[in-house]
Amino acid sequence: MLLLKCGNRLELENQLCDLGEISATKVYDLLRTRAEVRPWMKAIWKSYIPPRYSFCAWLIFRNRIPTKTSLHFIAMENRSCELCHKEEETGQHLFFSCETSTLIWNAITSWLEIAPALSTLDRALTWLRRLRNYHCSRRKMIRLAILSTAYHIWRLRNGVYFDNQAINIDGIVCKIKVGVFKVMNRVEHHHLMPEYSILAHLCETGFDLGLMLFLAGSCELAQALQAEWAWICDAVLLRSYGGKHNHRSEGEADNEPGNPGTKYLMGRLRLTENS
Repeated sequence: MLLLKCGNRLELENQLCDLGEISATKVYDLLRTRAEVRPWMKAIWKSYIPPRYSFCAWLIFRNRIPTKTSLHFIAMENRSCELCHKEEETGQHLFFSCETSTLIWNAITSWLEIAPALSTLDRALTWLRRLRNYHCSRRKMIRLAILSTAYHIWRLRNGVYFDNQAINIDGIVCKIKVGVFKVMNRVEHHHLMPEYSILAHLCETGFDLGLMLFLAGSCELAQALQAEWAWICDAVLLRSYGGKHNHRSEGEADNEPGNPGTKYLMGRLRLTENS
């Protein structure tokens, strides 16, 4: 087989040997099958993107995600979507057409202040490849959020199917936002506004919402923190990496309604520390 690939013995030695010794790496590289590189692969395989997000997206875009219809060789009582129970569970339906998935996508795209046509697999791929028109940091944030959303939709589906998990759309959206914040703080920490460094430290060291509620002590403070956690992450991301909170007028008040203020944020976090 190697001779057929190289043509003659001399060429074979030139390709496989390194300083007179056969290189296992070169042998493997010569024998392995090289598939065509798809244009969308560059959009999902990035060093800053968690591998679980990239791998899930890779399965989706190659139609290899193990939905009920793709597992046609396994006997099942029904093959309806676990999130809506209205149509067959195909990859296209589960990630882009299902009512539950649509609500999650709408919440994330509204949060990112973008209006992409993520209604089909092809449109999602096309839009991902066009992100080069955005600023680098914002492009990373959007790409992370999109891949994270697909990953969490798949996890939600598995939780409902295998563990009878309740569908909590607000909880899923919050997980996506906090996950994006953690990654962006790690890869683009120089863009993070200094007044949010304490929140960045809490997230990066695994100080999650559950632990924060436990350490808060009082029930009232715990409930307040739980209600405010989502917008705290919103404020950090949008003001640090782009969006309507990114630029503030000179006389704008810190505690203006609708614009989460730095003083209030830090005051609330200090309450958590002192409880």
